[in-house]
Amino acid sequence: MSRGGRVESKVAIVTGGALGIGRATCLLLAKEGAKVAVADILEKEGQEVVDEIKGLGGIAKFYKNSPRKPTPLSVWMKGL
Repeated sequence: MSRGGRVESKVAIVTGGALGIGRATCLLLAKEGAKVAVADILEKEGQEVVDEIKGLGGIAKFYKNSPRKPTPLSVWMKGL
């Protein structure tokens, strides 16, 4: 991942980050230097996004998140 990006050293939380626009957003934020919390109900796909970011040298972690049982923000922030 590039250093000195627009969001260098920031933490980005992307809900719906496993597929489509959410996935693309996760990858772009990571390329710009953010630590990315990938949140989604789809565990396998979300972990694949995290693995891709890490494979490119970025920092990311997957959080299973559901509208019925949302993950508190404090948990996301501590994990990165």
